[in-house]
Amino acid sequence: MPISRKRFSFSKNKKSVKKSFKVKKNTRKYKKTTPRRKNRKSGKRFRFFGGNGDEDKCAICFLPLSDNTNGEIFETNCKHNFHRGCIEEACAYQANRQEICTCPLCRSELNPNPNTNSNRRRSTPVELPENSYRVEFFRTDGENNRVPVRVQDIPTREKANIIVFLVTEFEDLDSYNIRFNGEDEDNPYGYIVLGDNPYNVIVREGDIDLEYVTDNNIRSLRITRM
Repeated sequence: MPISRKRFSFSKNKKSVKKSFKVKKNTRKYKKTTPRRKNRKSGKRFRFFGGNGDEDKCAICFLPLSDNTNGEIFETNCKHNFHRGCIEEACAYQANRQEICTCPLCRSELNPNPNTNSNRRRSTPVELPENSYRVEFFRTDGENNRVPVRVQDIPTREKANIIVFLVTEFEDLDSYNIRFNGEDEDNPYGYIVLGDNPYNVIVREGDIDLEYVTDNNIRSLRITRM
């Protein structure tokens, strides 16, 4: 039986293999480098900063920045925006713990320190509109007695937890109805302000247990119509 010469044509096979390998090697060499690929190679990362639009919210109290209940907008050196009252309180809390004042979002050191600006405090209480409620806060001592707590002395994180709880507890109540920033330096209360009450929110007066809402600091609150 004659043997076909094609079975032993190694030279052609080698050329084809070499040629195909060469094509594979060069395909990536001339591949277009996109901006995304450049960023990945150089290790760059895009950073997004908060704006000051009406729809943006303060990351501390969760109220819209356009709502000046907690003070005007304060822009940090890291380009994040908060209510002045909220960021001052956050820095005061850090100062009490002997910590450097940092941005709540990116942890950059704040310079200048907003806590040095004390013009947020008012000498006279703000007149609240009709249909408002006073909120008193209490903790318990070693003998399980209730002790009043000023709203100014409640940590920001616990205030946020209480606000979320009240919004869930009372139907149609919104966070902008709740003012826990301390209307005056000597006024220890928080407030729920309904105003015209377009959604007919019903707020229940009396004592509310906060045992599972906050940490060990605030144990209960009392709501009284003004």
